[in-house]
Amino acid sequence: MRRIDYLIKDARLSTNTQDTEAITDYLCTHFLNKAQSFIQSAIFTQNNEARIFRGEVIFNTVSGIDSYQLPFDVYAKNSINNVAYVVDNGSARYYSRIQAISEKNRGGAHGYFTSEGKIIFSPVPQSSQKLSISYNKKLPSISKRYGKIITVNTN
Repeated sequence: MRRIDYLIKDARLSTNTQDTEAITDYLCTHFLNKAQSFIQSAIFTQNNEARIFRGEVIFNTVSGIDSYQLPFDVYAKNSINNVAYVVDNGSARYYSRIQAISEKNRGGAHGYFTSEGKIIFSPVPQSSQKLSISYNKKLPSISKRYGKIITVNTN
């Protein structure tokens, strides 16, 4: 939401609450963030495949490294929709899906699992490969605008 301060001002006007000490801007922003989180949770409860929150990150694995940080905006550690190797031959892109496995199957099964904010592959990749992770994104927190750029010096 670009101009949360307008929304707060409108709420105060519509309720005849002009006292900014009674309900502070911080408190209003806190309530709006809780409401946004509740709405997103409700949408996921009804349809966890909702594409409105979909994110994708593509990166290359490094030989001998088995764990990689999950994207900073992942909704929850278990909201990974798809992990796949990406084969790009110039004219077309193909995906080869990697199965989710349990952490206790590490080393014995081929796949991935998540733990402590990381995605971990089993077995350890022995070569560099392009990977795609499709996940559900967490909405960014709402905050009030505090500054305004008036001029930019290009020197």
